[in-house]
Order: sequence, then C-alpha cells, then structure tokens
Amino acid sequence: MKKIILLLLIIVSFACNKKKEVANLIDGGYYKYWKEVYKPNPLEPGTVICYFDKNGMRDEFYRYPSGYFVRNSIPDVMYVQKWEMIDDTTAYIGCSDCIIETINDSVFIYTEKLRKCRHVLVKAPDSLIPWEYRRILFQ
Repeated sequence: MKKIILLLLIIVSFACNKKKEVANLIDGGYYKYWKEVYKPNPLEPGTVICYFDKNGMRDEFYRYPSGYFVRNSIPDVMYVQKWEMIDDTTAYIGCSDCIIETINDSVFIYTEKLRKCRHVLVKAPDSLIPWEYRRILFQ
C-alpha cells in the first residue's frame, strides 16, 4: 500500500513540474512578449503583440506599420487580462479554455476550445517592444 501511495505522489509531482515548465515557457519566468504570426483577419496591416507575465496577467498590443505601439482595446468590450495553467496541455487565456498544441522558447501555438480559433505566436524580438513596456505591466 505504501508503494502505491509513493508511486501516486511521484506521478503527481511530475505532473506539477510539467505544468510549471509550460507556464515558464509562456511567461519567460518573469514576462514575455509573443508576436502573433497567424491572424484570423489577414487584411489588418499591423501586428498583434501578446504579453504574459508570471503573475497571471496578460495583455494585447497593436504595432502599426509606422511603429506606433498601442494597447489593443475595443470600446464597450470587456477584456479579461488574466491567464493561468489548468494542466500541462490546457491554459485559461482571457475568458477561454485553450488547448496548447506546441510550446517551446520561440513558438507558442494554441486553439481556443469554444471558438475553435487557432493562434500561432513566435517570441517577439525586443526591437518590437518600446523600452517602457519591457517590464511587468501589472504588479
């Protein structure tokens, strides 16, 4: 009986470590910006930049071709700025459960369960992010 309990504890421990490892890849251990490379609306000329931090906060920004960088906000739309790992393959991003398809240090692909909308992101180079945004935005 003790061996079974010990085995279960080891399995749970590995599962928790995998969840933390995936979360660290998403938030970079402190904060991380991701550039969306696949857009549902390819006619938009700018770039969507997604922000994730270790405190579970997220945000979206829009970078225009001219270089202007602004928080992505839509009037009269409630925007949820939170994210969290549910398990090692599922994350709650904004207001949607998302299946993580691929994650490593430079590529993050996930699909929203409800809308079936696929997001393909790559690590955003620092040159895309204005200096004043290179920190945890919400403390």
